[in-house]
Amino acid sequence: MGIEGSTENSSKPKVEFRFLRNETHRRYGQVKLYVQDKTNRVFIASEHVANEKIALKKTLEFAEFRVVQNHPAIQRMGGFMKLQNDAACGGYFKVSLLFEYIDYDLLDEIEKRKPSLNLVDEPELARILATVIDAGLHYQKTNQTHGNISPVNILIGEMKQFKLRDPELCGGTQLENMLRGADPTVGCYLSPQQMEAWKLNKPAGYNQLKSDVFALGMTMLHVASLQDVPRLCYDIPKRLINFSRVNEILDSIEHKYSQPFVFVLRKMLNSDEVSRPDFLLLRELAKDLRYPDDNQNRVIVTRSPTYFAQSNPVLARRSIPSPNDPTYFDRNDRDDRYDRAQNLLPELINRGSELGRMSVSPYRADEY
Repeated sequence: MGIEGSTENSSKPKVEFRFLRNETHRRYGQVKLYVQDKTNRVFIASEHVANEKIALKKTLEFAEFRVVQNHPAIQRMGGFMKLQNDAACGGYFKVSLLFEYIDYDLLDEIEKRKPSLNLVDEPELARILATVIDAGLHYQKTNQTHGNISPVNILIGEMKQFKLRDPELCGGTQLENMLRGADPTVGCYLSPQQMEAWKLNKPAGYNQLKSDVFALGMTMLHVASLQDVPRLCYDIPKRLINFSRVNEILDSIEHKYSQPFVFVLRKMLNSDEVSRPDFLLLRELAKDLRYPDDNQNRVIVTRSPTYFAQSNPVLARRSIPSPNDPTYFDRNDRDDRYDRAQNLLPELINRGSELGRMSVSPYRADEY
């Protein structure tokens, strides 16, 4: 039996993760946790078993692709490990993709606030929105989509930075989960087009990228109102969205938040897929919202005092953000990450459904 490892900074085989423990996690189920030797940080493993070398090759190619695609607004992949079992009864390969372990999310925050109706202030909402928009725009520019945007998949790190959970750890897209019989009363943020696809029992016939925007709109409505949006706004037996109720909740928050903020929510929640913005347009629509530092050219993955620290003492640690901080980045920055991704996309797109980790939008990065 042999183990090889790779990190985001090096493709050379190198073991730098050690097993920590098995854990039954409330979000992930049965998982394995590892510790990175050089940082002492905990990582969660997403495991893939390959019985053939062809399948192993594809999984390793995906791992190599993903490890150089880290983005400040998305859960970081620290590296991966390959384990080979040469048992006489038949060998196999296991590839473990290792993601940073963040054990607190936006749904946790919502549940903490609901009893006292401790509303999130608008700059914090704008920061959550900006973070997910940047993550969505990263996927859009690399011809990918997320497929499962919801409060439970927006992570809050110890330094109070928001990050979108990597699709690898989401258990499939929302629609795939519903088609497999997941509990629809827990975390249903599907678009009208996805609800229709669900009714027809087929995971096709809609624009996944625009559905991600709708899911983000429902997520923001949930956190802004602290009302149970999935239960109140979805008619599960009929596979319909109650837009009258959606509008009632939107109307109810108009006196609590600014007109520009509610306007952006209404745009995201447009029932017409064609008229609904993509993430590029959504970034423009949201650029004038009130951010914590009033700097519209920066996305601040915050390290400043917020209500989040008050409701969760674990998040109360502070440090001063600076342009050199990897969680503080310019929205207009573009590095060669997208260009490298484009070279790998054709084959990756063709095998996306086989790997079962991402949905591919009909958009191409060169349209922007």
